[in-house]
Amino acid sequence: MKNCHIKLFRSFFKNSSSANICGESNTNDNSGASSDNNDALLFELWNNPSGITVFDSQEAYISFASRLGKNEYSKQLRLRVLKTAVAALFIFSLSIPFAYFYFNNTDKVEEINYLEYYSENGIVKEIILPDSSRVTLNSGSVLIISSLYGKTSRDIYLSGEGTFKVRPNRAVPFIVTTKTTVTKALGTEFNVSAYPDCRLTSSTLISGSVVVSNRSSQPNSIVLRPGQQYVFDNTSTESYVGNVSVEEVTDWINGNLVFRSQTIREILSVLERNYKISFYFDPNWSNDDVFNFRFRKEMGIDSILSIIKEVSASFDYRVSAEGVCLIFPLE
Repeated sequence: MKNCHIKLFRSFFKNSSSANICGESNTNDNSGASSDNNDALLFELWNNPSGITVFDSQEAYISFASRLGKNEYSKQLRLRVLKTAVAALFIFSLSIPFAYFYFNNTDKVEEINYLEYYSENGIVKEIILPDSSRVTLNSGSVLIISSLYGKTSRDIYLSGEGTFKVRPNRAVPFIVTTKTTVTKALGTEFNVSAYPDCRLTSSTLISGSVVVSNRSSQPNSIVLRPGQQYVFDNTSTESYVGNVSVEEVTDWINGNLVFRSQTIREILSVLERNYKISFYFDPNWSNDDVFNFRFRKEMGIDSILSIIKEVSASFDYRVSAEGVCLIFPLE
């Protein structure tokens, strides 16, 4: 059974489209019903992600820097390592069983289909789920459901950011699971942000009521009121609840980019997801100053970078024809 689970997860990550996987077992193996066993398998996959590669881009950086006339930096700066696949970082950390296997005396196994919705960088996608609940999926996000969705459960697996308008169904709760948090709703509207490269994961209630809990070694559950935001620090595992502007939190749906008390690195990470561009900079560059900005996405990346550069006065940049932007800290 163990090899079957591993095969299922690895098979999923080798496909860019929806996975359609059938497990194999026998009547004497009941490990599919064991949460502890599933957890152990997930941790094994997390530590040994088959088929996932990390690109060593130091040589590429030197090449780009040379073409941009910045040879003097090429020996001093290192190119940051490219991020691994968003879905891979997300799924391998899940402790909730991702496949459901049903066994009987005739060795029959039910085939489960998994649907993956992916919103590429620069694209916001609207999704209508089988129960008519609606999802607005932000750039660079992955959302996964199974064919059982709406029947016995309404489980959503999210890496990235999405706003959910949930169709009421008290008999079947709507549950959004990320790497570190679980948000449970009956009929409501809320926003969840859980990008793998972000230190903070947040759930913001727009209307109705939700229960949010974390998935750390010391979990706690909190009921949110409209206008409240639950924030979980993925590094320290600390959490807090505060009042926020729902309009600002969800302004990305209207094509706006809102930054509140964010560092240049954090801002660049968001810009990278919203435009077809990759940023590279010295990993030793440290700038803890925080800034507030609000941009229309239609302004374009060049205009936005120019404004941030002038306001921060902390870096220069060069953009290549390949869609690569080199960031050069100012002394």
